Amino acid sequence: MDSYKKSRRKSIIAWVIAFVLAIGAAIVSFTPFIFMVLNSFKEKFEMLTKGVFQLPDQLNWSNYTEVLTGGFANYFKNSVIVLAISLILLLFISACASYPLARFKFKMAQPIYAIIVACMSIPVHITLIPVFKMSKSTGLYDTIWSLVGPYVAFAVPISVFILTSFMKEIPREIEESAEIDGCGKIQMFFSMILPLEALS
Repeated sequence: MDSYKKSRRKSIIAWVIAFVLAIGAAIVSFTPFIFMVLNSFKEKFEMLTKGVFQLPDQLNWSNYTEVLTGGFANYFKNSVIVLAISLILLLFISACASYPLARFKFKMAQPIYAIIVACMSIPVHITLIPVFKMSKSTGLYDTIWSLVGPYVAFAVPISVFILTSFMKEIPREIEESAEIDGCGKIQMFFSMILPLEALS
């Protein structure tokens, strides 16, 4: 009976600690958002003259009016288009690169994987000028399509790193049973591996 009370007391203490930590994490997470909302009601230079943490003198709704009437819907539509196209291309390209690296055995698998992972250490900022010149020379400058390429290219290394680790964890028995049923590698990739990645 004493051991039951001790274990119950420990459980209550653990739940209290977890609850306190969760409240603290919520406060830390939502505090910047609260200040962002409060600053959105300030005048144009009020935040610079009176500080970020000071409450606004009055609620200035004209900022929201200016945003909503200034082409915000078009900007949001462009962002959704860029995001959708970039995600689809990124998933497909990364999956096509990760599948042979994770499931096939060939000599260059480890060097290719190492080069791709090493690309994660390249700072994005050093590629800004080359990307700008490339978008100018290809005629894509000032279009939403000039964003898709860089977004996909910068995210491919980390995506391949994650997907390769994920594919290695897929049981090989699934592929073996599919091969017995006459499923080829390409068909297996599109009908089994790619849907598993999309659901994960």
